[in-house]
Amino acid sequence: MTIEFLNHKIACLERPFYERDTAEVAKSLLGKIIVRKLVLPGCISTLAGYIIETEAYGYRDDPASHAFSGLRPRNSVMFGDVGRLYVYFVYGKHFCANVIARKNDTEAGAVLIRSILPLAGQAIMNKNRKYSKNLTTGPGRTTEAMSITLADNGLDVTKETSTISIHHGLDIADFSTSTRVGVSKAIDRPWRYTATRFASDLKIEFLPS
Repeated sequence: MTIEFLNHKIACLERPFYERDTAEVAKSLLGKIIVRKLVLPGCISTLAGYIIETEAYGYRDDPASHAFSGLRPRNSVMFGDVGRLYVYFVYGKHFCANVIARKNDTEAGAVLIRSILPLAGQAIMNKNRKYSKNLTTGPGRTTEAMSITLADNGLDVTKETSTISIHHGLDIADFSTSTRVGVSKAIDRPWRYTATRFASDLKIEFLPS
């Protein structure tokens, strides 16, 4: 189910939101709104959706994290300012979008955005996904639907002027916790979070698989 994106302005999450324990940020991002301003011939279209599934990735405490082995050209964004987008290419065909988040005394950390519930621009998302099923369930489907690529690596999502930004939305208390998907190390870490339902007054149901 989808609803129209709210017409009134919703402020971006500010940088201090991301200056916390990575797993706590991963939980808090559930229900927040990711917005993509997409430049098309003759117009700028807005794509938006509630973040409904996330995974946390740490630093030296997390062998599954890209930051585990230290600073590299590919993962350098993970060691920079919080509130920036870290995009990487995986399996030779998918992009994954992460937001840098960590405590001030930690060098690296990021939250993978795994799934969203579309709020606006679903027609464009469908075109981007070539009308495939499971529109935005999974990190590769989400980035494809939102036209997120390596060109967006390093974007500051705390700024309204950014082509990708993350905004205040809902506070989700009803979520499930599980182990992460597609990792071969630290497979026991319960750092995957999924919103099981949204506020009943908005009548938004969990996106079907």
